[in-house]
Parts: sequence; C-alpha cells; structure tokens
Amino acid sequence: MRAREYGLQDAHMEQFSIDGKIHYGLMRSHLAWRVEAASLWEVAPEHTLLGDWSTEPIRLADYSHSADADTPLVDVGQGTSEADYGGKDVRGKIVLADGVLATVQRMAVTQHGAVGIVSDMPNQTTAWSGIDTGIVRWGHLDALLPSGFAFMVSRATATALAGAAHQWPASDAERAREGTGDERALDGGDGNRTRYRPSCGRGGL
Repeated sequence: MRAREYGLQDAHMEQFSIDGKIHYGLMRSHLAWRVEAASLWEVAPEHTLLGDWSTEPIRLADYSHSADADTPLVDVGQGTSEADYGGKDVRGKIVLADGVLATVQRMAVTQHGAVGIVSDMPNQTTAWSGIDTGIVRWGHLDALLPSGFAFMVSRATATALAGAAHQWPASDAERAREGTGDERALDGGDGNRTRYRPSCGRGGL
C-alpha cells in the first residue's frame, strides 16, 4: 500500500456491506450488476435497431434482468398510476413510458405483468432539459425487484414509437388475427413490435 511509503502509520483497507438498502452518507449502496449483451429492435412495421449495449451501454437501464421478448409495444404515458393502464392489456408486452423507472417497473411489470419498459424518462427536469430531443438519459431500475428490464431511448425516438403504437389500435390487431382486418396491424400487434434479448445478472463488475 503506497500510503505507508508516505509515512502514514495506520493505513489499511476497510470493507463495507452492500445490500442495496444501506446508506453511507447520502449515497445508497448499490448491488453489483453484470451485462453480457443486450439489444432492442423494432421488428415491425420497420426493422430498426433502437439500442445495443455493446456500442452504447447507457441504453440499458441499471439492474435490468435477462429476457427474450418479441412482443407488442404499448404506450402507457407516464406509466406511474393506475389510470395510465386503464383499458390497456400490457401483460407479456413491453410498455413505452416516461415516468420514474422504478415506479413504472413496479406498476407495469410487477402489478400488470409487462415484461419490460422502453423509456425516455429525463433523469433531470430543468428549463433546458427538453431542448435536445435526441439525448438519451441514464436509467435505473429497482435492484431489489425480481424481474423487468428497461431500455432508454431519446424523446424523439419515443415520440415516433408512440405514434406507431397509436396508429393501429388493438381492435384492428384482433380483427387481423381473425383474418378480417388490416394485415399490417397483425405485424404490428398493438401498433409495433419490439424484440429485446439481453443477458444480465448480479455479480462482480
């Protein structure tokens, strides 16, 4: 230890417990988290890569869980209140939301059965925070919840995805499955489909 070379007599290392709950000063201890790979694709109506952890790690919210989902995207607005889910079936689907991620995770994933989240939540709201709609913010899920993932997108991308999600209502998608509606709605499910294939877990960084 170099500190002793500089004459410090009681130089030693200390270890502190980390459980996701204990606070040291103003900072909460965070559990370790490991990512092997993660990507988010829009597969219909266009085939577009929305984010890849290997090239832009900020795209994947901290503490996302592993999943393999190819499912419709449902716009739930902020996604932080029961009213946001009124008349919407999000079970097994990915939600588009801009509310506080941990709250959306509890509401959409834990309570309503969604598999994950696409989010453009601003991690700060100031007078200038919405000027650049191409910025991708850093996101954090609740490390203590057992499921769910979140991919971060820009406000511009979220607006485009929301427009696609509302273009083909669920009723049209259901008619398409019965063979009487517009086939694009079938391709798009509730408007468009997203595919998410990450491999994540807790462990050393």
